[in-house]
Amino acid sequence: MTEQDLYDAQASNRRPAVSFGHTVTPVCLVTPLALGDSEENNVEDFEGHSLYSRDLLSALRKKWTISVVANQTSKAGPGEPGVYRVWKPGFQYPFRMLRQVVKTHAKVVHFERLGPTVFGPYFTVPFVPFLALVLRLLQKRVLVSFSDVVDVDKVDPAFLRAFQSWLHAPALVRIGLTYFYFFTGKFANTIFTQTRNSRVVLQRKYRIDSAKVKLVPLSGPAPNLDLSTEPAKKVLGLEHKKVLLFFGHLAPYKGLEALIEAQAIVQNHRPDVTLVIAGGNHRRIHDDYLGRLRDLAREKEANVRFTGYLPSESIPTVFSAADIVVYPCSSIPGSSGCVNLTKQYGKPLVTTRAVAKEEGIAHLLDAYVIPEASPSLIAAAVLKLLGDDSLAVHLCNNLARTSVPIDIIADDISSTYQRLLA
Repeated sequence: MTEQDLYDAQASNRRPAVSFGHTVTPVCLVTPLALGDSEENNVEDFEGHSLYSRDLLSALRKKWTISVVANQTSKAGPGEPGVYRVWKPGFQYPFRMLRQVVKTHAKVVHFERLGPTVFGPYFTVPFVPFLALVLRLLQKRVLVSFSDVVDVDKVDPAFLRAFQSWLHAPALVRIGLTYFYFFTGKFANTIFTQTRNSRVVLQRKYRIDSAKVKLVPLSGPAPNLDLSTEPAKKVLGLEHKKVLLFFGHLAPYKGLEALIEAQAIVQNHRPDVTLVIAGGNHRRIHDDYLGRLRDLAREKEANVRFTGYLPSESIPTVFSAADIVVYPCSSIPGSSGCVNLTKQYGKPLVTTRAVAKEEGIAHLLDAYVIPEASPSLIAAAVLKLLGDDSLAVHLCNNLARTSVPIDIIADDISSTYQRLLA
C-alpha cells in the first residue's frame, strides 16, 4: 500500500454499487476466524493476527455483504447469516471449501490470513495452490492475503526445531515452501502482504509478478483505553510495579528463555519489575513448552507471571498495564500481531534485528532494537528505557504513528474487490 493508496482510501467512502442479498454475494471470505467466534472456536486461539482477522471482517461488513467460509468445530454455535462453518483442518478441507464457495456464487474468493499450514498440517500444503487453480478454472477471481512469507533460503533452525517432525527436514521444507508460494502466487489474481520485506521475498525468491503484489499492513481498530496504566496494574494485582509484557503464542524461536533470564538480571537492579508472559503454547507444539518456561522461571527465581491464553476482553488490560513490551523473536515470517498491538496501545518496544527488519522499524527511532535475543542485551535495553522516560516516550510515539487505522485498510481492500469485480 503506497502513501497515495492510503490517501485515496481515506478520502473516499467506497461502497459496492449494487446491494446484494445474503444467499448470493459478490465476495466470499475464506478465513480461520468467523465474526463472533469465541476462543474455543478458532483454529488458533486469540492472539494478534486473530484479532486482526476479526476486526477486519467487521470493518469490511460495513461496506459489503460477505459470505464467510469458516472452520467447523464441535463447540461452534448456530452461527449467523452468511457464515458457513464447513471445514476442519485435515485432508478434506479444500473440497469442503470449494463446495461452499460454489454454492455462494461469489465472483471474488478472498483467502484471508493465509500461510502454509493455516488450514491444515504440513502434508496438506499442496492443497492451497490446487484450490486456487480450480477456482480460476471456474472463472472466480482469487485474492490471497499472506500472513506468513517464509524465505526459502533463510528458514530459521529454531523455527524448525519448534515443531519436531520428519516433515520438517530442511530439504522437504524448502521444496514445500517453494511449491506453496510459487504456485499460489501464479494462480492468484492479487496478493496482499503485510510487510515490504514479504513483498520483496515473493518477488525475488518465488518469482511472483510485482504487479500482483500489494502491501496491506496489519492493523486494528482504535484500542480500548478505558483503563490507564495504574488502574490496569491494579486489576492484575501489580500495583506500583513496572511491567514488562510479552504477548503471543509461545515457541522456542520467540526468545522466551532469554527473556526470562533477562528478567532475573533486571530485577537485581530493579526489584519492582515483573514480567508478564501472555499466551499459550503454539498449536503445533506438542510438548509442555509452557511448563518448561515455568520451570526456568523458578530456577532463575525470576518474577514472571504466566497468564496462558487470554480472552479478547482481557487484552486491553494487559497492554494498558505494560510499561515496556518485549518481543525478542529470532525469526519472523511476516508482520507481528504483538508489534501491531504495541503500536495501537502506544507502548515502547524492545525487539530484535530480525523483527525490526521485517517490520521496517529503526533502532532508537521506533523501538529499542537489539542484535539478537541475548539475556544481557534484553536486560540492558529494558534498564535503559526504565531509566530514561524521554527516550521511552519518543520511541512509543514514533512507533504509534506507523499504525494504519483498520477502516483505511478496509477501504483499500474494498477497492481491490471492486477492481476484481469490474
